[in-house]
Amino acid sequence: MTQIKIALISFEYPPKTVIGGIGSYMYQTSQMLIKRNIYVEVFTSTVGETNKSSIEDGVLIHRLSTTDHNYFRKEIVSLFKERNSKIHFSCIEGPEYGADTYYIKKNFPEIPLHIKLHTPSFLIRDITVKKLTIFQKVRFALGALKKLEKPVAYWRYKCKNDLEYLNLLDATYITSPSKDLIKQVKKRWKIDKPVYYLPSSYSPRSELLEISASNLPDKPIITYIGRLEIRKGVHNFIAIIPKVASVYPNVIFRFIGRDFPSPSKDVSMKNYLSSSLSDFIENIEFAGEISQSDLPKFLVNTSICVFPSLWENFPNVCLESMSAARCVIGGKNGGMSEMLANDCGVLVDPKKPNEIAETIIKILKEPEIITQRGIRARDKILKAYNEDVISKHYFSLLINNLKGE
Repeated sequence: MTQIKIALISFEYPPKTVIGGIGSYMYQTSQMLIKRNIYVEVFTSTVGETNKSSIEDGVLIHRLSTTDHNYFRKEIVSLFKERNSKIHFSCIEGPEYGADTYYIKKNFPEIPLHIKLHTPSFLIRDITVKKLTIFQKVRFALGALKKLEKPVAYWRYKCKNDLEYLNLLDATYITSPSKDLIKQVKKRWKIDKPVYYLPSSYSPRSELLEISASNLPDKPIITYIGRLEIRKGVHNFIAIIPKVASVYPNVIFRFIGRDFPSPSKDVSMKNYLSSSLSDFIENIEFAGEISQSDLPKFLVNTSICVFPSLWENFPNVCLESMSAARCVIGGKNGGMSEMLANDCGVLVDPKKPNEIAETIIKILKEPEIITQRGIRARDKILKAYNEDVISKHYFSLLINNLKGE
């Protein structure tokens, strides 16, 4: 059989451009594929250095120096064209978010395209952007009429103007790590082609697997990992922390991740939490961004991980915490409802901070639950998301679609 050659196209890729989970997924996928003797090249962006190509962890990485996603999407075509003339790629893979493969597919329609769903921009906007009131819409319309202009309802989403949707229409096949995301995309974009359920492969660091499920800190430490942003439900901690601290005065809520805007205009989430919780400042710790190598040091010193996201796809932070045998409390909307099912964690309504606080208090009172859920969580990671299981499914879909089946 002729060797399969795959081009992974992604604006995000470690270590320079890990913005969310896409970069981590692309790295894990590249390593999974080369172990199956599939040739892989990665086309990505970089910052703080000139364009370059180098072999990293057995994979040839092409880095285009830019922080502009639109520029990357267009300019990566010429680099791909040059490499494809020599390599003749069997398949292209890219995320739907950012439509990174849009122009490459338009220029090379004969090459099969695999789109891996992560989180479409329309879904992010639905979660984070406040809906206009009737009054605001009427005022906008009257303003346009006064100018003798036709009011255009700019707040109405139209998929025909969405590059991510148009890119998806060109896909040979589509996969999603979350069943809930499949429902969201099919409902909103009304696509009639199949979307295959394919959880992402995850290979835990050995340091995470070495953490004992029963090795818990002397005082309760609640850890949040991820961007400090509204979509992750971080703002709801202003209601959660006082309630938990009233029962556990020595509790520490640790926040690990980059600072983002809060619900208050021109106020960062870190400052928003600090000012809103000034009476509980001793119960809060901000660790900022950390490296992957430092993560085990924080998780070993954690009682419970709490991820109250309003919606999530297949969050790496959940995978990492489960690998460390930590009990995870996660939002029930999206992929975590699948990841934490069957008592592998605890699901809560992310829009009900009081419920989240009560759940934290209840679990802290029963250490055996923390240990049991942690053990089940790690077991699920090793059995359901291990590289061998996922790679077989991935490879089967790839072969069938390359054959046109």
